[in-house]
Amino acid sequence: MMKNFLVVVFLILIALVGSVYTLPQNSESKDVKMNRVDKKILIVYFSWSQNTKSIAEKIQKQVGGDLFFIEPDILYPSDYNKLAYGIAKEQKDKDIRPPLKNKINIKSYDIIFVGTPVWWHTMAPVIKTFLSENNFAEKTIIPFITHGGGGSYNITNEMLELAKGCKILSPLIVYEDGGNNIDKNILQWLNNLFSKK
Repeated sequence: MMKNFLVVVFLILIALVGSVYTLPQNSESKDVKMNRVDKKILIVYFSWSQNTKSIAEKIQKQVGGDLFFIEPDILYPSDYNKLAYGIAKEQKDKDIRPPLKNKINIKSYDIIFVGTPVWWHTMAPVIKTFLSENNFAEKTIIPFITHGGGGSYNITNEMLELAKGCKILSPLIVYEDGGNNIDKNILQWLNNLFSKK
């Protein structure tokens, strides 16, 4: 009887010890934040349909940092056809970089996530303005790109050309809002990026 009791106690102790060792493996999002605790992070984005905004907020939940919405001085129309076949196409064709309503000093940041929708096979014009107006020397840029079916085209290389002197990491490319697996995909992307550090 005593022998059976000791066996049960022994098995309970093994189970408790096992659970203690498995707890840290269930806190993946905290691991991402801890890995970047020595760096100051900024997440900037432009969003018309709110898809890019949603991704920006999800990234912030994982890595912390400051969130900043890039807003044009003159708001884009809410009607899709007027936007896509009017002002957005004109700005793309003429390489217009619209002035920004709000600006942020990026000097103190080490890692800058830059989020943009795909407009006419390239980034939104206000993102071009942001990249061309700031000094990215010795900064790390991490793009996240939302699209409606065409992919990311050459946006990462275009960002590299505009943000002179930066280091650019592999982008997150998201179809529309990313669907049901977006949180998991973002976490996997971040862990892949930071595990190479």
